[in-house]
Amino acid sequence: MMFGHVTKRAKYKTSVKDPGTSGALRLNEQKLMFMPDNRDSSTKLAVEFNSIQGHRYTKEGSNKPPLINLSNTQGGSYIFEFDNYSDLHVCRDFVSKVLEKSKDTSSFASEKAVVKPDEQLSAAEMQLRIKLLQEDSELQKLHQQFVGGNILTEAEFWAARKKLLDNDPSRMSNQRVGFKSVMISDIRPLTDGQTNKVTFSLTPEIILQLFTGHS
Repeated sequence: MMFGHVTKRAKYKTSVKDPGTSGALRLNEQKLMFMPDNRDSSTKLAVEFNSIQGHRYTKEGSNKPPLINLSNTQGGSYIFEFDNYSDLHVCRDFVSKVLEKSKDTSSFASEKAVVKPDEQLSAAEMQLRIKLLQEDSELQKLHQQFVGGNILTEAEFWAARKKLLDNDPSRMSNQRVGFKSVMISDIRPLTDGQTNKVTFSLTPEIILQLFTGHS
């Protein structure tokens, strides 16, 4: 998701009581930048968003000026006062979205870090992924968008959906899985002769072909 950028008039303040330096605050997905009206001023900022860990802001109707306070990972902060609450709300919402995306990215990175590079999927795990994609059209669209678009790897895509993969595996045998007609001849259904349960014997090659058909 692309957020574009936001540019608003603001005053950069080193504290709430500081009268501030007038200029323009520009925000994009990577950083926040402040350019003072006085080009000779040393009060210029270019701060990476990954160093911002939170934000606070004054609420409209509180009889306080429209301020936003961005805290950084070193314990400091950047305070900006806007001309009106409308501008504050635009910047607040933009900051919230960027921080949320950054948090999700960090979560993916953490999940990826614990995946062994030489880890191999079992046939059962592969079959479950196929089943989830075939039964959930929205999940399939997301898979095509992120994995097919080379935004995420297979491991990263499924790491964020552990809850789906951790569901009771008995669901796999209690529900029939739809397969491509071209593969039916390669799959032999087995019955136990006592119940109506039908089990399909899938080779790793068949599973791989089915899975590839959805990526």
